Order: sequence, then structure tokens, then C-alpha cells
Amino acid sequence: VPYHALLVVSLSTTSDDPAADPAQARVTKDNAEIIDIAWSVLNTANLSVSPVKHVPIKPVDTPVTQHCTTQTGITEADLVEAGNFAAAIDALEFFVKESLAGQQLSFCLCTQDAWAFNAQLKSEAARKEVTLPASLRNPSIFDLKQELAKWSADHATAPLAAVELDDLAAVAGALGLQTPDKIASALEHCAVMAAIVRHMLTHDQGTSFRRPIDTGADLEQFKAEQSRVVYLCGLPENCTQPELHGWLAQAGCPPETLWMICGAEGRASGSGFAIARTHEEALQMVTLNGQQLRNRVVDVSPSNEHVLEAARGMTGPFPVAGGHAGYASGAMAMHGRPGDWACPSCQFHNFATRQYCLKCQTPAPAGASTPGGRHPHDWTCPNAHCGFLNYASRSQCLRCGSYRPDVPVVASGYAMPHGGYAGPAGNGGMMGGPGGAAHGFRPGDWICPNPNCYFQNFASRTACYRCHTPNP
Repeated sequence: VPYHALLVVSLSTTSDDPAADPAQARVTKDNAEIIDIAWSVLNTANLSVSPVKHVPIKPVDTPVTQHCTTQTGITEADLVEAGNFAAAIDALEFFVKESLAGQQLSFCLCTQDAWAFNAQLKSEAARKEVTLPASLRNPSIFDLKQELAKWSADHATAPLAAVELDDLAAVAGALGLQTPDKIASALEHCAVMAAIVRHMLTHDQGTSFRRPIDTGADLEQFKAEQSRVVYLCGLPENCTQPELHGWLAQAGCPPETLWMICGAEGRASGSGFAIARTHEEALQMVTLNGQQLRNRVVDVSPSNEHVLEAARGMTGPFPVAGGHAGYASGAMAMHGRPGDWACPSCQFHNFATRQYCLKCQTPAPAGASTPGGRHPHDWTCPNAHCGFLNYASRSQCLRCGSYRPDVPVVASGYAMPHGGYAGPAGNGGMMGGPGGAAHGFRPGDWICPNPNCYFQNFASRTACYRCHTPNP
């Protein structure tokens, strides 16, 4: 593990019964408030775990419902004397400075769901006008669910294949760890997470907890590449193109192009890409991370054309009607830069530098400006289900992970482990989970038949690791 310590963090928030009438719900996912922050430090050298510390927080805008008490063990009376959100953030930052940074110890956050953790912190900080410290603003963070998935793949006999990885009690039980009868509070969650991480590192095979989601590094790479592509996640249901365009335009960064990531049967997945007119406007888009669109907290993160290429088989246009009109800005004119061209086959908007359509690989029409074009050593993926055109510098297919024909097959890590960014080395993903299969193809391993997936699965799996399609 490339850090002296892992700072394991857990949050408890206000909540309401999800089965209740949404119109009557007093607390939703988008207005929930943090009411407890708990943390513990795991020393990666000797695997010792510090006692869990926690700070309760008094909510301002939402009640502590009976459902919340059932879920967290926290009552409204428990928070009468609690401090506010800003005080809790200060307490955590003081601990970091005194016990980690002040001791010259490198550290990385670890939490159960990195996206939810980041979105909740940044959204609440924005609502309450609290400036997050650097350690929380653009943190390096391990997502425990993703690390469990990698660890499980390395331990074919581990009893996690049938376990929901977001169920801490089930994971701990499958690993033979002792846990409280009920894991409710942030303090209990944190203690169990630390125990799970300790067990994983005790039985480590060299792939877990190696590459965190590094939002700070992603942003620096984004700037270095002058990228105009950002990734959007957590969009409202039935979000339309005019609505999303208007939301971005209101912030001073109207997009040049928008692409939705399609889920099963072409349905909206709540995520997509925005291509800005300039890099400066793309940076402005990133500052919207954690802001709300139609009462939904939207994650806006740096991305680039490499990730967009990897997603070409899963993207389509956002619907132009049928959603909410609150941010609609009328008809959109998606004006490209000089030389950009529209694919004659699928109408995809391509950058001027592309000789082939990013979405369907149709050659650029005669007269299209394609400076640079295809490099003489660019190569086409040999996977019959893929056929993706890869840059000459890549040894593995960016889309499915298959090796270039002239590269020996060796066991390795994941091609697209996690995060919202993928630089030229292909060390980032888009969807927050393991990406293309980068392990050597072993006897019995199989390729998912889902045309939007084609993930390489271990022989022991009865369903696709990525999309759950049954083994054919």
C-alpha cells in the first residue's frame, strides 16, 4: 500500500422511510444532513487500528425521524448538545493535522462508497457555506466496495461471490469477522470497515489498495491535457438535453455537445458526458460538482476523450423533451470548433483531429479537417466482439482490455480500475467499477455476451461481474 496509513471514515445522515409517499417525505437523498462523522486510522505497516473517534452533528434543516433512528441508532435527544457541520469538519481536520500530516505520515481516505461520500460532503458544504479543507476538497480515496471486488477476484475461493458488497455485516460475516449484532451508527460502521480492510491487507495478493481515486491528480491531469470533456453522474430521472444545457449555461459554461450513457434497453442511466467549448469552460463545469439540478446532487468530474472513446458503445443523445423544464434554454446550437465534423452515419460530433468517428468508426467524410489522423501503428482490437481502434501507445484495448496482438499475455491489474478519469496510460475508469478485463485469459474464462459489456470474466463466475448477464 503506497501510504503510511488509511483514514477509514464513515458518515450517518438524516433519512426518512423510502417506502413512504415521496411527496410526504421530510428527508430525501438530496437534502439529507450529516449527523455523525466517525473515523479510525489503520497503520499499513503493522496493520494496527486506532480506536474509533466520532463527532455528532446537530441537523439544521431536516428532522431525526423514527426511520433515521432505526437506521443509525441516533435520536433527536442525542444531538441536542451537538455542534454544527463546520465544527465537525474542523475536528476531523485538526485530527488529520495533528496525528497524520503533523507526523509526516502519508495517508489516504477509505470509505464504503466514495461517490456518495464526496457528493454528500461537497453538497452539504456548499449549502452551508463551509469551506472544506484540502484533505476533503480533492481527496485521494479508496472505495471499499471496489477494493473488495478486486480482492474477491484475486481470491477465487473467498466466500464473497454471493455477497452484496455494500452489506458490511454480510461481508464481515463471510470473512469470519466478529461484528456487533447490528451495525447502525457511523461509529459501528467505521469499526467494521477497519476490521474488513485489516483482513484484506492481511491476506493481500498485491492488487487491493494500490490505486485510489485521486480527484486532485485527476484535476491536474485534466488541466495538463487541456481537456474539454467532463463526466456527469447523479442526474435527475428523465433529464433532457435542453434542461442539462440550460443548467450548465446558467453557470456560464454552455456545452458544445452532450452525450447520455445508456443503461439497459437504452434507458437513461443518470450519467453522461458534456463537451465544453473551451478548456476554461470545462474547468468551470467541474466547479459545479456537488451542486443540485432539480433537487438532485450532481457529480461533475474531470474526464477526457480517452474515456469518451471507451464509452462509445454505451452513449446516445439525451432526450429533447419529456423531462423537467426548469432549466430549459430553448433550442441548442451545438457549435463545434473549426474543422469539427458530424459523422454521416450516426451524427456523432467529432473533434477535428479524428480521422474516424469516435462512436461508430465511420471514416471522416471527404473535406473534413483531420490533422494528425490515424497513427501508422494504431491498432484494431482482435476481440471479435469489440474491434475498437486503439492508439499506438496502448498495449491493451481501451474498451475491452484485450491485449494488442504483438504483446504477450501476462496477469496484471485492471485496465480501468475506478474514478472518473482515464489518462493516456488508461489508469482510470468512468463508471466507478472495474473496467476492461486486463487479466490474462485463462482456461474457462469467458467473455460476457452483452453487446454493451464484453467484460472478461473468471471461469468461476456464473454471471458477468460487470453487468450480471448469465454465463452463456
